[in-house]
Amino acid sequence: MINLLPIKEKKKIRRDYVFRLLTIVLGAVSVSTIIGIVTLFPSYFISDFQKRAAVDQAERLKKIDGEGDQENIVRVLKEAQQKLDILSPEREKVFLRTVFDTAISYKPSTVTLTGLVYQKENEDKARFIINGVADRREDLLVFSQNLERDALFDDVELPVSNLAQDRNINFTLTIIGMF
Repeated sequence: MINLLPIKEKKKIRRDYVFRLLTIVLGAVSVSTIIGIVTLFPSYFISDFQKRAAVDQAERLKKIDGEGDQENIVRVLKEAQQKLDILSPEREKVFLRTVFDTAISYKPSTVTLTGLVYQKENEDKARFIINGVADRREDLLVFSQNLERDALFDDVELPVSNLAQDRNINFTLTIIGMF
């Protein structure tokens, strides 16, 4: 293709092209800056509001400390503690780790545990299921009796079918309690 434009015109077209390109780039940068500033306004207003609230609260605390109104503060704190005592449960919370450690501590060396399962039935009751293998029936009975003696566990269930064999007994032991 033959180019019939003079060099002067070519330079003018090239300059116009660069000018248009710069205009578009500067316009895009300007629009992006404006959008960024507009999206920062809500964050600015929220942080300014929080700053004012914190300053107001600090001033109120300084006034309370300065006025000697400590008796009022102590009274309010005691009332709050009484309300918390009413709402808190009566019994001490038993951690799951304590339940596991207690049950495992009664295990004779001839009993091998293959599974531990925790099932929460409701707010007060839970089941702790122990699966394993006992070398002898007597070892399994000792393990079960030791668990029954512990005050942490309400009930220990060892099905009679687990005692049918004399050696290498696969067993499932269920412990019920408030944990």
